[in-house]
Amino acid sequence: KIARTQVDAKVCVKSANHVGAAGVWSEKIAEAHDLIGTVTCTTGAFVKPMGDDPDRLDYVKGASTKVRIGTNPVAISVPHLSGILTLDMALTKLAANYCIKAYKSGELLKIPEYVADRNYQSTLDPNEIIGLKDGKRCLKGSVFPLGSTHSGYKGDSLLRMIEVEHSFCGGPITKVESG
Repeated sequence: KIARTQVDAKVCVKSANHVGAAGVWSEKIAEAHDLIGTVTCTTGAFVKPMGDDPDRLDYVKGASTKVRIGTNPVAISVPHLSGILTLDMALTKLAANYCIKAYKSGELLKIPEYVADRNYQSTLDPNEIIGLKDGKRCLKGSVFPLGSTHSGYKGDSLLRMIEVEHSFCGGPITKVESG
């Protein structure tokens, strides 16, 4: 209602973490064909921020030593004459679930430049990403941001903007313990 009378509106949900398929919600906003629906959310941290490398490596290849950013999906739905066009995607090469499922099933990953080991090198072994510490699952590596090592700084910047936007609205920025 606010957006229809004020041209633009932003709704923030505090203490939330991943709303499911964000495209469902962006399409709900656009379904009356008078608004463009944009939905973003933060997720549990699976990504090392790029460019924070204490060893001063190349910004594109360098990464923080700690996982700190989520896969932070974004969905945009634009109504048109024949329906609604929706983009719904994680801002990482893939969502973290593919790696988690492979870890649980004991299978190797099949997609290169998707996840990085503790040294920020691409790996196909989910055991180099997820491990156990004191009997609890922890992250040893991270998921690459959109663009992987070739142009990941772009995905990294988008991930950070969503984190900052949601922290401004009162959402948590959660650090995950690395193993």
